Amino acid sequence: TFRFNRRLSAQRGMLFYRLLQQAVLVDPVSHADLFK
Repeated sequence: TFRFNRRLSAQRGMLFYRLLQQAVLVDPVSHADLFK
């Protein structure tokens, strides 16, 4: 179970990281507006 959980969490982390990266690549201006 532990191994399965670790793999699943790793996949989730990768998915989240990919989404974050895509968001930053697609719209860096929105981030600047957010933190203004």
